[in-house]
This record gives sequence, structure tokens and C-alpha cells, in this order.
Amino acid sequence: MSASTASLNVEERFSEAADEAAEDELLVARFLEGDNQAFDQLYRRHGPRVYRLALRMMGSAADAEDLVQVVFERAWRALPRFRQGEARVSTWLYRVTVNACFDQLKSARRKRERGMEPDAFAQQADRRRGPEERVAAAQARGLVEQALQSLPEKYRVVVVLRDIEERSYQELRAILKLPITTLKMRAVRGREQLARACERLGHEGGR
Repeated sequence: MSASTASLNVEERFSEAADEAAEDELLVARFLEGDNQAFDQLYRRHGPRVYRLALRMMGSAADAEDLVQVVFERAWRALPRFRQGEARVSTWLYRVTVNACFDQLKSARRKRERGMEPDAFAQQADRRRGPEERVAAAQARGLVEQALQSLPEKYRVVVVLRDIEERSYQELRAILKLPITTLKMRAVRGREQLARACERLGHEGGR
């Protein structure tokens, strides 16, 4: 790819992001004026992104689906306090999603500490699906997706947002409320741990 082509692609991505941000702001304004259909449009526009992030943070499709509902319920209640111009709607929704994931993960840890088996929550979530769906989901999960679940949450969220969702460090700073230097350090350490986890899982799978 030539330098001029790469520059054009970057410009196109910035233009698309700017157009999306402007459309989101109009939808928020309509919702605040009482147009509930505008919120439905926000849900359709951002729901898939929220689901992808929740899935990679939680490691369970059932938990991710539940979290999508939690995120948009919180968004419905909080949008009247959302300040246009301080952050993009997409950035704000990422932050709501990350917080909801952390809340759920903390709750799961507390229940495990009270005596549940370490993998009980994953088993419970899987039982909510039929056997064919569970087998298909297990086959669809790649090595990286499995390895992600072994990362500490503070590294996992940075790797997912930066390397998979391709968010900028400036946006990560707005989502996670951390300095860029801290985010870069966590990205490096997260990638190192992810590489080691992939290697370990690869060896285990090859036995």
C-alpha cells in the first residue's frame, strides 16, 4: 500500500467517525426531546459493538447478551445527564460497557470466594443454551479468544479496546479514565501475557 493510499484510508476513517458522531448527537438530542425511536436507533447502531466488547471481557455469549441489556438500560437512565461535546456517544457507551463488565466480574469473584467452583459461572451460562449451540460456540472460539480470558481484567480491557476494537489511546483515556502512559504500559504487558497464553494453549491443544 502506498503512502498516499494509506493517508486516504485514514482520512476516510476520520470522516466516517465524524459523520457517525454527528448522527449520534442528533439522535441523543431527539431522544432528550421525547423521541424514543431515536434511542432504538442508537441501540441498533451501537448494540453490536457493546456485545463484542462484553463477549471478550466476559467470555460468555449469554453473559454478553445480558450485559447489552444492562448497558442500554443504564444508558436510557443516564442520557439526560450526558453532556454533548465532552465525549462521543460511542466513547461514552464503551465506558458504560466497561463499567458494567467490571461490576459483573467483581460480583462473580465475590460469589466464587463464597465457595462456588471456579468455572461454575461459565457452566451455568452454557446451560442456558442447547447442546448444539454450546458445541458450535465452543468450536467458534479461537485460541486468542480463549487466551484473552486468562488475562487480568486491567490488561484484557486495554488489549480488547486498543488491538481488537482499534480505539485510539485518546479514546481509551476517555473510556477508562487513565493516563495514556499507563494505558500504553498495560497494552504492552497485556500483549506479552496474551502471546504467552496463546503459546501455552497451543501446546496443550497439540498434545
